[in-house]
Amino acid sequence: PRRLEGEYEAQDFVTGFEGAQGDRFYNGTMGLDFQVDAALPAAGDAPLYSRLIEACGFKELLTANTSASYTFRPDTEAKTEIALRYKDSLATQVTEGVRGSMSFTAENRKPPMFAFNLMGALFDGQPTIATVVDFSGWPDAPECSPTNMGTITIDGVSVCVQTFTFSDGRTPRRNKFMNCDDTDITQRNVTGRIGIKTPDAATLDVLGLAKATTKVPFVWRISPPGGGNLQISAPAVQLKYAGEADFEGELGLNFDLVFTMDQGDDELAITFS
Repeated sequence: PRRLEGEYEAQDFVTGFEGAQGDRFYNGTMGLDFQVDAALPAAGDAPLYSRLIEACGFKELLTANTSASYTFRPDTEAKTEIALRYKDSLATQVTEGVRGSMSFTAENRKPPMFAFNLMGALFDGQPTIATVVDFSGWPDAPECSPTNMGTITIDGVSVCVQTFTFSDGRTPRRNKFMNCDDTDITQRNVTGRIGIKTPDAATLDVLGLAKATTKVPFVWRISPPGGGNLQISAPAVQLKYAGEADFEGELGLNFDLVFTMDQGDDELAITFS
């Protein structure tokens, strides 16, 4: 939690006396940084953390009994704002006008996680929040293991993956203009990293792709036997060679990823089904 952020300006008025005069506080904000399990909803339902995704510049499309998908909202559309209520022991905090940035991490034998960096306005007053919060309806995310994983492909070719991450590259900020009260997020610049087992060059020449700066489709999907799917797909990803890696004695390669658009505002899609 970032309960109180802002700027302090030292006061140094000519008063005829020595000593500090205290600082002036302005541009106050509050926010939260946290992660949530990438838990899977029932087909056609939004995940319980869907409003957090929308607050990071995504728009939601629900298809009944089928899927919930999230793609980037165009600049011509207003981005979603939310309010957050935070309770920690006896401390409570409400943050309004919230927007922020998002990242995603998937590591071998661990559950995938969404991370959020959110900022909003100072709340005037003490909120009332229930003493007991029921988390029984929050499912756990499945771990990234062979039993649970579905398709992971680069340019349509299946690869063995050790780690995969991406970040939207945004930064939340408050009040760019003196007479407009809002929280904004900077332009997105989606980048990531992937660690893979070195594929046969005859099947997939990843170093050749990196050298040629070729942009290729990418799909990461987790599909546990119990049902539910999470897919992260991108139509045009550039791979940048980032060095060799030793994955528990197995030779691998690391690549930085640059997610570029194909038809516009489509660098990346998150789909639950």
